[in-house]
Amino acid sequence: MTKAEFISALAEVLETAPEKLTTSTDLTGFECWDSTAVINLLVVFDEHGIKIEEDKIRDCKTVQDLMDLTGGKIQ
Repeated sequence: MTKAEFISALAEVLETAPEKLTTSTDLTGFECWDSTAVINLLVVFDEHGIKIEEDKIRDCKTVQDLMDLTGGKIQ
């Protein structure tokens, strides 16, 4: 998964435009960053063969935190 693909998918989950997301974007600033968003993000990861535990996603504060969870699978 490329970084651009991830940002685009995450923007869809967060109901925002991809250009509004950077690696330092604070996820907690999005009203829709909730349990449904976490599930939707798990689906995105799963579709790309990336296995992440739900609790670890919940602990993420920034876009970079989410990317770091993948262990380099987002490039």
